[in-house]
Amino acid sequence: ALAASLVSTSVFAGELAVTGSAGIYWENYKADSTGEAATAGTKYFSMGNDITFTGSGELDNGLNVAVSFQLDQGDNTDEDSTNAEDNVWDNHSVTISSDALGKFVFAGHGGSSAQSGINTTAAGDIWDLFDLRAGADSKMKESGMDNNMMTYTLPSIVDGLTVVTSYTPNVGDDESDTSYAFTYTGVEGLTASYGVGSND
Repeated sequence: ALAASLVSTSVFAGELAVTGSAGIYWENYKADSTGEAATAGTKYFSMGNDITFTGSGELDNGLNVAVSFQLDQGDNTDEDSTNAEDNVWDNHSVTISSDALGKFVFAGHGGSSAQSGINTTAAGDIWDLFDLRAGADSKMKESGMDNNMMTYTLPSIVDGLTVVTSYTPNVGDDESDTSYAFTYTGVEGLTASYGVGSND
């Protein structure tokens, strides 16, 4: 029913807002003439070249739909890919939401899993902290961002409680990835979060 509803209303016109920023960069790397990693010095100028298109609207059935496309040449380049599209579009997603149904996000690229979405704490990045304690050879891996990731935020069930789940379908021999996250802010001055996920 949801798919039919979205298809039947897709003919309505919408507007896209464009945002971006200007930047000129100068980089200067010192030459390293010792050891195995001997390199020549590098100096060059460059400029930023990304803009983001965003748009949103409400359908007749009360659902809110938003879309975002980031145009960023070369940032999403895959050396093994022959698809020219990989060299142009970077982060892009479609969001469908309502107060009663929650929020569903399909990210073609640049999606954030439920688990990685809670990685920033008052003490810093929680995953980096765990990696430091475990040592370089025993790192705790988060279920991070991936292409074609689906994320669903449940509608409010308990005041101050946010529940998020994410799923990335398998590709070829790769296993599907899932993650869950719970964040409670019902006590003033306190944020308690729990996240668990799989990454193969």
